[in-house]
Amino acid sequence: MVNDLDTATRIMNADADGFICKSLPPHEIVAAVAAVRGGDAVLQLEASGLPANEADTSLAGLTQRQLDVLLLLSRRLSNKEIGLELDISPFTARIHVSVVLKALGVTTRAGAAAKAIARGVCQ
Repeated sequence: MVNDLDTATRIMNADADGFICKSLPPHEIVAAVAAVRGGDAVLQLEASGLPANEADTSLAGLTQRQLDVLLLLSRRLSNKEIGLELDISPFTARIHVSVVLKALGVTTRAGAAAKAIARGVCQ
């Protein structure tokens, strides 16, 4: 168990995709691993302190349709598949995905899914 920033930085600079402390709560470990699998770089040495089911303000600002889109993108559905599932066009699905990413402050679908998992919105 290492939670030293210098060590973590050295490891990340050696082309690691992620570094997380094993003392994190399970829901944060799951979210961090999901983010790394999705292509994000993750360096997390301390727990956020938020419970798994506590929604943050970025999630509270989403409409029900955007939450539906978030749930479907966390299941790795494409915009076309999201459109079919919600009976909307793929273009409309893409717009919803963009709004969700911006609202959550992430740049990737995997990052959004990780944040949703960490907040208990989806599993």
